[in-house]
Amino acid sequence: APEIVARGDGVAEAAWSPSPDDRQRRAIDELTATLRAAGLQAPRLSPDGEIVAYLVGAGLAVDCGDGLLLDADAFRGALATIVALLEQRENITLAEARDALATNRRSTQALLETLDRRGVTRRQGEGRVLGDAARARPA
Repeated sequence: APEIVARGDGVAEAAWSPSPDDRQRRAIDELTATLRAAGLQAPRLSPDGEIVAYLVGAGLAVDCGDGLLLDADAFRGALATIVALLEQRENITLAEARDALATNRRSTQALLETLDRRGVTRRQGEGRVLGDAARARPA
């Protein structure tokens, strides 16, 4: 029997990998270019769910919910900015995070909620503090 492994939110055969068709490949390339160019100013998009799943699974994008899909490099940069800010201060507000990231409120809120779900940040009152996942990361 084939080996089954955990992948993302599901399971798959260990040797399986997605094989997008030509139409899907074009959509993947177009969406990847759009996200890369947008940085943290991601436009509101309604891409095909399979395309989103492919990009997230391949580590090319991060789905922050609320229709916000970010380029993975932009997300990692934002994560580093937020963690560095919280290492300097004990608490930051949504407005302070928005200003530090130079983006809009909607994107900042979705990004912070994603960091909350990942344990990087934790909501405390009207602000955010470092979560357990950020404290556990190597220096």
